[in-house]
Amino acid sequence: MWFGRRAAIDAYQQSRANYRQTVLNALSQVADSLKALEHDAEALQAQVEAKNASEEELKLLQANYRAGVVNYLAVLTADVQFHQTSIAFLQAKAQRYQDTVALFVALGGGWWNT
Repeated sequence: MWFGRRAAIDAYQQSRANYRQTVLNALSQVADSLKALEHDAEALQAQVEAKNASEEELKLLQANYRAGVVNYLAVLTADVQFHQTSIAFLQAKAQRYQDTVALFVALGGGWWNT
């Protein structure tokens, strides 16, 4: 009888420890997701600024080309740079979407379908 009681207490304590660890893991995942989203916001802002700067540079070089001040190679180089910054912007945006989904998953995603 005493062994049965002791086994039940041990099983309860093990279940309680497992539950506690599960909750701590879930909270850790949410915290990690929120930190990733914070980093993504900073990275996205930097990419927006870089894209805007390269777009402005391209426009200025195109105007200078039309005025005969620079050669077409400078315009092409600026165009390549603009497209590279546009791609980096889209990659940063995609990363933010992925991390947003990870946050929904960490929060137990799917609760809205019940």
